Order: sequence, then structure tokens, then C-alpha cells
Amino acid sequence: MAYVTAAATATRVCAVLAAAVACAAAAALPLPSYIKPCKINDPGLNECSLKNGREAIPSILKGDPKYRVPSMQPLVISEVSVADRGLNITLRNVRLHGISDIEFRSSVFDPKGKKFEWGFFLPRLEVLADYQVDGKILVLPLKGSGPANITLVDVPLTLKFEYELVKKEDGKEYLNPTKATPTFDTSRTYIQLDNLFNGDKLLGDNTNMFLNENWREVTTDVGPVIAQAIAEAVRQILSGIALQVPYEQLFIQ
Repeated sequence: MAYVTAAATATRVCAVLAAAVACAAAAALPLPSYIKPCKINDPGLNECSLKNGREAIPSILKGDPKYRVPSMQPLVISEVSVADRGLNITLRNVRLHGISDIEFRSSVFDPKGKKFEWGFFLPRLEVLADYQVDGKILVLPLKGSGPANITLVDVPLTLKFEYELVKKEDGKEYLNPTKATPTFDTSRTYIQLDNLFNGDKLLGDNTNMFLNENWREVTTDVGPVIAQAIAEAVRQILSGIALQVPYEQLFIQ
């Protein structure tokens, strides 16, 4: 279980994947067959990592218990919470559909600075969850709990990672991703919150209409925490592999 607090808001992300990522493994594992290494000093490192990443994604999406990689069809996150500017909303049992259609568009590595940046594109991201909300969004009071559907269309997503190299008892170094920072955009967001105001259908329908008419502002409030949840999930998945496979196998000389 991992808790992430965004710097700009009082936001908490609780991402629980198939298994906790341990800081150490009993023994080093070989690089998975579906991941090809790149040469760390190759001028074409970015192109190599992009090409090999694209080839690996279909296998990664299916999940690999040996490397603590959960299935991402859909990606399941236990809880996402926002407490900011008078809005308190919690999403539980979050299922992210559409990850399987992700496009890997860019990869930039900076080994000296121990950081890298990945660019993705999601044609459609559907977020299904059980919500609980109390507060205001824009000038509108919101209160209720029930099923939620938040769908984002045409989503460019950039994930910036920072990492450290840790030496284990076997004397080998391993890549440990320490921070993941997302930025994103969307061409449209659709929102449906069922059972608002204790099931008052007229008030609930009018509220959902208002939310969809003001989708850009709603996305500004809720979207970043969804993006952070994805970033944290990717960081945990990356850790599951990178903390078990020696760095010298991920990036060869």
C-alpha cells in the first residue's frame, strides 16, 4: 500500500496492487523475456527504450505475478481521495478501463540526473468506482454516495520519474523509482454520479447536467488525483521489476 500526497492540494492516493512491492528480494531475477535491455551509453538510448517499451507493453498489461505486476485489464486501485477547496470526495474500488489501448509515444532518459520521462496517450479512460462526496464544486453543493462513472477522452499523459540506485546484499545495484509526477490533458470529460442527494432524481439529474456542462472545471479538481493514482500504480509496477532485476541487466554497457 502506498500513500501519495500531491504538493498543490490536500490529496491522498491509496493504490493497492496485486502485491506489495518489497524493498528487497531473496534473490535477483533475470530480465523478463518480454523486456529487452538498452545500452546505457548509446546515443540512441531514448529511441531504444521507446521501441523496446512498445514491444513490452502488451505482456506487461497482462500481468506477471513473478515480478509483482498485476493485470491492468482493468487496472484496479483501492482508493482515491480528494480534500481540497471545500470538496471532499473519495473513490473506492476504482477500476480503470482503457489502459489496454495505451500508446507509448515518447521516452527520455537522463542517467546522470537519475530521472526519466515517459509520454503516453489514452484514446479513452473510463473510471468506474464507488464514490462518496460532501462539499462544493464551483458554486454547486454536492452530497451523496453511490456508483460513479468518470470518462476522459483523448488523454495525453506524461509521467516524470526520479530514481536512485540501491545496492543490495548481493553487491549489485538496483533501480528504485522514488517519485512519479504526472501531467495530463483531455479533450472531454463525462461525469455521472448516481444516487446524489439521497436518490433525489430531479436534483441528481440537474447536478450531473451542471457537472457535464462545466466538465473542464470539474476535471481541474478531480483529474489530477486520477492521474496521480495512475502514476503511483506505474511506479509500483516498475519497482516490482526494477528492484528484482539488477540495473546492469536493465541497461547494459
